[in-house]
Amino acid sequence: MKDEIPEGFIEAVNFVIENASVIIETLNKLARDYMIGKDIRKSLKSFKERFELPFMLIYDILTKNETTMNWLNKIVEEDNKWLFSKIEEFSILRDEFEAVRLEDYGYVNSITRIFGVPDYNENLMIPFIEIKLFSFGKEVLQFKEDIDYIAWLISDLTGRLLNCLEEYKNKPIRKESLLYLRERMKEIINNSEKVLKILNEMGGEES
Repeated sequence: MKDEIPEGFIEAVNFVIENASVIIETLNKLARDYMIGKDIRKSLKSFKERFELPFMLIYDILTKNETTMNWLNKIVEEDNKWLFSKIEEFSILRDEFEAVRLEDYGYVNSITRIFGVPDYNENLMIPFIEIKLFSFGKEVLQFKEDIDYIAWLISDLTGRLLNCLEEYKNKPIRKESLLYLRERMKEIINNSEKVLKILNEMGGEES
C-alpha cells in the first residue's frame, strides 16, 4: 500500500506526528488570532516557507482532499489518528490556508466576496455606495464613493480587461475561464442596459 504513496507525503505525515504538540499549538494560536480579527497570513506564509510539505498536508486535510484522506487512512496507525482528526477541527483556518496556497499561482489577495451598501447624500444630491472587498475572511479594501466614481471604476476595469485579452489572445487560455468570462460580460451588458433605462426615466438623457 505504501508503495503507491509519494515519499514526500509520508515525510510530511511523519513530521506532523513527531511534532504534534507544536503543530496543534501553532494551529491554536492561528485560530485565536484569526477569531479576534488579526491578519494571520504573514504567519502562515512563514510556516509554509519553513515547512512546505507539512503545510500542504494540513491544507489538504482542511479542504478534505479525497486522495489525501485516503492515504492517511492507509498509513496512519490507529494511535495517531486522533492528531489528524484534531487538525480537521481547525476548519476556521481553511480559507486563510487557501489564500496563501493561491499565491503559488500568482494570486494576491484573491477577491472572494464583495459587500455593497447604498446611501444617499441629501446635501450633494448624489447616491453613494460603500464597498468592502474580502479575500476569504480578510477585508482587503473598503471605500465609499459616489455612483459617478463607481461607474468610472467599472469602465476603467473593463478597459483593462480588454487590454489584457488583446495582449494574450494568442496564448492558450483554459476553456472554462473563457466561458465564465463570457457569462460575466453578458451580465455587465445586461446591467448596463438597465442602468441606462433608469437614467432615461430620471431625465438623464444625452443632450
